[in-house]
Amino acid sequence: MVTEQDIKELKENINFLVKAASNSYPRWMDIKLACLYSSMSKNTLMEYIMRGNIYAKKLAGKWYVDRMSLDSFMLKDGAELDARVLKLCK
Repeated sequence: MVTEQDIKELKENINFLVKAASNSYPRWMDIKLACLYSSMSKNTLMEYIMRGNIYAKKLAGKWYVDRMSLDSFMLKDGAELDARVLKLCK
């Protein structure tokens, strides 16, 4: 039996897929869309956010990731990132 909750979730998933497939990502993305955009898992993305490598805001209990910050992070030199991570681990 299909419930109203099932229909609501299906609509949300369809909207999510349409938005992702349109290839026009907004400046501020929720975690789910940011994971799709970056091909990172939620845990990995949150780790980089917590370390300060990627800028994100938490509004009303929901995280929003800055696409420009994510792009900048992905384009950085890996050696520079490794050095920053080592400093954070000390």
